[in-house]
Amino acid sequence: MDGYRAWILEQEAMIPSLDAGFVAAAQSNIASCRWTADRIEEAITRLCSDEDARLAFCFANKAMETQARWKNSRQPLIWRPFQLAFILLNIPPLSDPLHLDRDVCDLLWFPTGGGKTEAYLGLVAFVLGLRRLRARYDASDAVTTGAGVSDISDIRCACSRSAIPPRWG
Repeated sequence: MDGYRAWILEQEAMIPSLDAGFVAAAQSNIASCRWTADRIEEAITRLCSDEDARLAFCFANKAMETQARWKNSRQPLIWRPFQLAFILLNIPPLSDPLHLDRDVCDLLWFPTGGGKTEAYLGLVAFVLGLRRLRARYDASDAVTTGAGVSDISDIRCACSRSAIPPRWG
C-alpha cells in the first residue's frame, strides 16, 4: 500500500502543471485513488481481524489455484495486481451485510484476455467459502451467464475439492 499511496502523491504533485481545464478531473481522480487505497487497507485489516473473512480468502485462493492447475498443470495461480486489488476492494462489503459500501458496484473493464473473469471468480469463491463458514451455503449460489457458465462450474468444482480448514470439519 505504501507504493500505491506514494504513486498517488506523485500524480497529485503533477496537477499544478496541467492545463486549467484538466485540474478538476485530476483532483477527482486523486480523491478516487485515495478512496480505493482506503478500501484496500480496510480489507487487509478485515483479513487480519475477521477469522471468517481470512479463512474464506484462503479458501478462495486454494480453489482458484485448483482451477488454474486444471487448465495448465504446470502453471500455478499468479494473481495480477489489479485482480488482487479488485478482490480486496470487495471483501469488506461482501463479509459485512451492513457495510456502507454494499451499494457500490465495482466494475472491471478492458479488452478480452486481461484476467477479468479470474477476478470475478475469486470473489465468487470467497463468497462461497464465507457462506459455508456462516452456514448459509446453498448449492445454487452462483449467477451464471453466457460463457461464464463453464468458469462458474469449474470454480464450484474447485471449491468442492479444495481442502477444508480444520475448523470446518
